[in-house]
Amino acid sequence: MAKKMPLLNFLCQKDEPSVKDILILRWKLAGHGTCKEVIDELTKPCYKIMVSDDICPNLKGRELCFTDFTNTNAFNTYAFGGFLGVSVMQYFYCKYKLKLKYPYLPLMAHTVPSGHHVEYHPLELLDIHFEN
Repeated sequence: MAKKMPLLNFLCQKDEPSVKDILILRWKLAGHGTCKEVIDELTKPCYKIMVSDDICPNLKGRELCFTDFTNTNAFNTYAFGGFLGVSVMQYFYCKYKLKLKYPYLPLMAHTVPSGHHVEYHPLELLDIHFEN
């Protein structure tokens, strides 16, 4: 039976991650410690990463092809490669009226199926689906 949980909870290995857990995750994903292990785990075929239905109903059921984590965060990563001149944080606020809770975390890089460009998604807006 398939199970889903918020990606942040999965990465922190906690049901309700604390601010300290989130900061430790940020440190790990910044290249310290276990970033490669996390990437290897998330690229296994038993996992699917999808936009959370609860948070972004407009993107409901959209499966993402995990590529990597960014070295930057939602404050200073430009959406659409800088074409519009807005950060990822500003884009999600303007487009979906979402104020990110953890804009300082790295973003998940997702290569679109055509392979022509990369999209960036805040970790707090994603769910991971897997088999028990």
